[in-house]
Amino acid sequence: MYKIYCVEKGSNVEAIVKRLINEGFRYIPLFEEKMGIVDFCIDLEVITDGIINPNLFLIMKFVSDQKCYQNRNLKEITAEQLKNSVQKGYSVSCAGTKHMLQSIGYNVNNFNEYLNEIKLVS
Repeated sequence: MYKIYCVEKGSNVEAIVKRLINEGFRYIPLFEEKMGIVDFCIDLEVITDGIINPNLFLIMKFVSDQKCYQNRNLKEITAEQLKNSVQKGYSVSCAGTKHMLQSIGYNVNNFNEYLNEIKLVS
């Protein structure tokens, strides 16, 4: 089961996500701890709709018994809302398996060592 979230601009969660983007793989354990997802998040995608002042999105895959994750700085959205918001963007290459992005209709290609370019398949 996965859920998609839009990260509130200017929030502490936005700062945590930006730190993950900037620091990469080595920050994942601290990111999971600060977000409170260590025990139940089994896959994670971090998505931006651009590079300069981007909107940030998270896709989290939870273990099957996890019904609810609450964070006031995250707004749950649908896959359709994500697709309407991000036709082309980037995902963080150090986080996630890319399976969730592909399953909702995105092509995922390497952009550089830190980012993948994502494009919605038309």
